Amino acid sequence: MKITNDNNELRVDGLLMYQIPDHPDYYARVDGTLWSTKGKGLKQLKMGLNPNTGYNIIKLDNKSYNAHAIFCRAFHGEKPHKDWEVAHWNSVKTDQSALNLRWTSKGRKSDLPSSEGFFHLSNAIDDIFSYQELHGNLKGRLKGFINKYSNGYDHE
Repeated sequence: MKITNDNNELRVDGLLMYQIPDHPDYYARVDGTLWSTKGKGLKQLKMGLNPNTGYNIIKLDNKSYNAHAIFCRAFHGEKPHKDWEVAHWNSVKTDQSALNLRWTSKGRKSDLPSSEGFFHLSNAIDDIFSYQELHGNLKGRLKGFINKYSNGYDHE
């Protein structure tokens, strides 16, 4: 495991990590893994599965949370509106990677791109990570990505 901290960006094996809001000892890596600096060093933490909902759950500071909600806050900031919720682009409830999560208004979770949109979406993934590596602006690029591939809906 290679850990770097250049330009105030924490990376593990080259993948950018975001501090989880309100939990300074925990980090969400862009691939959807959870990390902690509590105790000795940096370590990857395991997630559980809520059998009732099918979502990953994580424990932070002795309290359980839905992983997708915590990760979306880390990657994309706070909810734009109190009634908004997390949606997964690929509909896989256990995939909380940065590119897979987005904020959306209630009832709009199924508003995903057409199959043609997903073809372009998959082509855009390499472009996004290349851009992030060159410019270090994953959050800004992801916002543009979400706007581009969200069927033109205004998510602001």
